[in-house]
Amino acid sequence: MPIAVVVKTGQVVERHWEFFKATYFPGMSDEAAQAALLAWAERNGIKASLLSSFDDLNRSLRVTHVRVTP
Repeated sequence: MPIAVVVKTGQVVERHWEFFKATYFPGMSDEAAQAALLAWAERNGIKASLLSSFDDLNRSLRVTHVRVTP
């Protein structure tokens, strides 16, 4: 089921950015993929954001997730 349909039912979708980018924006740079993601979300009337955090095992490793909300 397309992510936009799932989100419009009220569900929040959160995925690891690298996997999300490789699936939906293969071959694109981070900057181009982020711009494409935000444009897609706007066209679909939903919100997309990137969230950064530190890995629990290695505090110096930054992990980024994409969150799509209604």
